[in-house]
Amino acid sequence: MRRALPPLLACTLALPAAAAEPRARDLGIPFDFGAPGRWNAVTDVPGVEVGHVTLIEADSVRTGVTAVLPRGKGESSRDQCFGGSRSRACSRGP
Repeated sequence: MRRALPPLLACTLALPAAAAEPRARDLGIPFDFGAPGRWNAVTDVPGVEVGHVTLIEADSVRTGVTAVLPRGKGESSRDQCFGGSRSRACSRGP
C-alpha cells in the first residue's frame, strides 16, 4: 500500500522555492524609507508583535493562523489602523 505525503510536506513541495525570484532590493530598486533590520523581518519594527498557532486534529487536519499586531498589545493597540488578510489554501490532488 502506497502512503501519501503528509499534507504539510506536500504543500511545501508544491510551492516554488523562495530563492527562485530575485528580490527588489537585489535588483537595485531603491527604497527611500530605510535599511533592513537585523533579521530583515516584520519583527524588526519596534512595537510590532507576531503570534502563530497551529491546530492539529487527528492525522488529517492541520490548520493555523498568524496574527500581526502592528501596535503591539499595549494601550496603543486600541488605535485604529489599516488591516488586511491573506489566505493560502493547499489541497491534496486526486
